[in-house]
Amino acid sequence: MGAASSFTLCIVILSRPHYALADIEELLTSYNLSLQKLHLPTVDLPASVLERANFDVVEEQAKANSYTMQLNSEQRNVVEILLSAVYNNAADTPKCYFLDGPSGTGKTFVHSVVAPKCEIFNCVYEEVFCD
Repeated sequence: MGAASSFTLCIVILSRPHYALADIEELLTSYNLSLQKLHLPTVDLPASVLERANFDVVEEQAKANSYTMQLNSEQRNVVEILLSAVYNNAADTPKCYFLDGPSGTGKTFVHSVVAPKCEIFNCVYEEVFCD
């Protein structure tokens, strides 16, 4: 199976303290310090979180809302399941989902709808392409 035909979607809920610690770590780095050097709790955020520093929430939400109107019924069902996991942060709610299907079924389109909505909830939405 080609990389474009199958990928894994993982949702990881991160708390605001994790983001705060990451921001503090970034500031400390400019002073040649770190959370670890100051004996503070450390945090290891995925690279994808750090890459989202320039994320324009309003613009991405507008795109996601526009794309939502174009979802077919199966895609809409997947989006509802994924967003339900984001909105319901209960311990027994699954946080990792696998979306598999042939090329052209709209997996990337689903990602275009879900990712910006996850961002608003301080949620990391990872897409991992698999062979």
